[in-house]
Amino acid sequence: MNSLGFTLSQDCFVDKGVDYTGLHKQTKSGRPCIKWPSAPDDFTYCRNRDEEMNQPYCFFAEGEKEACAVPKCAAGAEALHGWVADPGTVTHEEPCTPKPTALSDKSSQYFLR
Repeated sequence: MNSLGFTLSQDCFVDKGVDYTGLHKQTKSGRPCIKWPSAPDDFTYCRNRDEEMNQPYCFFAEGEKEACAVPKCAAGAEALHGWVADPGTVTHEEPCTPKPTALSDKSSQYFLR
């Protein structure tokens, strides 16, 4: 358990991974992700903002994309904007801490809500 009163679990996604903001950047077949065409910087992390696939994916070559090697979260786990808390472990609220832009393609995303 951390100082905020909850336990952080593995980097995983729920549902289709639309809210996934983890740090995976490799496809299921082991290819490294390349920069997203729409990203202003060198953003290479797996995402599924547009629900184009059933899980987070990335580009591995220009115009070529593949599902990423991100595991699906265990049943009952809740995604907390890129991190997962074990069921029933969040015990109190704290002010949100903005993510550094290098970790997210949306700088307004937060670690916790």
